[in-house]
Amino acid sequence: MEEINVMYFHGETVDDVRFTISGVIKDDDLQLGIAICSEHDHFNKAKGRSISTGRVLNQRPTHSGRNLISLYSDRMGPGYRGQAGYPENYFKGNEIKIFTEFVKNYNFFTKKELQQEFGLYRRESS
Repeated sequence: MEEINVMYFHGETVDDVRFTISGVIKDDDLQLGIAICSEHDHFNKAKGRSISTGRVLNQRPTHSGRNLISLYSDRMGPGYRGQAGYPENYFKGNEIKIFTEFVKNYNFFTKKELQQEFGLYRRESS
């Protein structure tokens, strides 16, 4: 069985909403999953890790709550939603550094922007 090293980042949006991002580097891609607190939730690190890890490890490419970023600028194409643009083998041995440098920028998003970035859409109440 393949060993999977999951990395975690806990952040807060500019509109004071807490979130957890899980990340895995696999096949030269940074795969991310997210859990975002609702206005009724209290931040729970374990629950956020569980939800975001479930989303990042889900094998369906269209699963909501996921994002896939190519680490190599020459691998961009359909299905990739971002670009880190690092040179080949740059991240070897520096996975946590690459992950943290990339995901810390999500602290500058609003909750709505995070939901859009990861394909999560809140249902409007009637």
